[in-house]
Amino acid sequence: MGAAELLPYILGALGGAGVLCIYNGMNRLRAPEADKQRRRQGLWLVNGGVVLIAVSLALTITGV
Repeated sequence: MGAAELLPYILGALGGAGVLCIYNGMNRLRAPEADKQRRRQGLWLVNGGVVLIAVSLALTITGV
C-alpha cells in the first residue's frame, strides 16, 4: 500500500479524532459539577476538534 492509498484512511482518522474531541469538550462544558477551569479545558477541546475537522476537509477538497 502506497501513501496515496492510505490518504483517505488518514483523513478519515483526522476527522474522527476531531469529532471525538468535540464530543468530549461538549461533555466537559455541560457538566454541572465542573469548575470554571475544567469548562475552559472543554472549550479548548471543542476548538481543537473543529480545527482537525477543517484540516481534514480542506485536504480532502484540495486532493492533497
